[in-house]
Amino acid sequence: MTTNVAITFDIEFNINGAFADPERNKPRGKSGLLCASGERDIGINRILDILDHHHVRATFFVEALQTAWFGLDEMGDIVQLIDSRGHEIQLHLHPVWLQFENPQWRETTRLRPPQTATHDSLVTVSAERAREIIERGLEVFQKWSLPRPTAIRTGSLIIERSIYPVFKQCGFDISSSVGLGIHQPADRQLHLYTNPQEIDGVLEIPVTSYLGADQMLRRSLRLATIIGMGKQEQNALLESCQKSGGSSIVVLSHVSEFFRRGVNEEVVSIRGSIPKLEQLCGTTSGTRNFRSVTISDIARDYSHSSVSDRVPVVSRFTSFSRVLG
Repeated sequence: MTTNVAITFDIEFNINGAFADPERNKPRGKSGLLCASGERDIGINRILDILDHHHVRATFFVEALQTAWFGLDEMGDIVQLIDSRGHEIQLHLHPVWLQFENPQWRETTRLRPPQTATHDSLVTVSAERAREIIERGLEVFQKWSLPRPTAIRTGSLIIERSIYPVFKQCGFDISSSVGLGIHQPADRQLHLYTNPQEIDGVLEIPVTSYLGADQMLRRSLRLATIIGMGKQEQNALLESCQKSGGSSIVVLSHVSEFFRRGVNEEVVSIRGSIPKLEQLCGTTSGTRNFRSVTISDIARDYSHSSVSDRVPVVSRFTSFSRVLG
């Protein structure tokens, strides 16, 4: 049995401490994605080159609400770059960006700094307001001259059952918003580790979560991310899913996970990030047991008769090996 593996990226700008210190800080735009160290590109262009080299078509969930600060063109240039390389582009939303639409946002955030669980969530607002926010994102895609997205991913993977009917009303057939290693919804039906499941007419394709180990070698539920897994851990997760008959694996990444900024704003590549991406691309595009796919491909392959969802397990010592380098 061949297991589908979707490499996904959340493409978003950085609020960069603007809410914590609005007088000194302001959001960082495409300069935080188009990064170079000396003459080496270590940002999104490098990632796109690696994907091209391995003939991997990834899914990029592009955040649309940052237009409240940046307008259309800043992310529009990034969108055109991704689209020109033939990758799938879907919708990502961080509602906290809408705080900038308040002319008094500086004064407001001093009194009440935005909190992720309340100000960056679709599930803490009314269904009507959630629909307005999603439609705002769809309008941005239209202005970018992109095809209407068919899949949506919520900010910080905050999701609850109540939002799926809103997704459906807005025309979405696919969500990739569950990530149990980050957020565990109240409804147990949403406790999905790796295989898709239809929820209120929307196919939820979760970001894969697995049992590994924390930094104290204790059993821990972890999210499958390129930077968060060690190379041995990555291989062990793929093997665990494949052996258990898992139909799909979704791996999450952000461009910012591939570099860091020093005290003087110099850009430095994060050790091991590029080799981990290279390894994952090589495994999913060059072996018989795995097939590199997009989120849409997983949805097309979905069958109600798919195997039941079970938590993949990686041995504690293999998982912990990432800590040792």
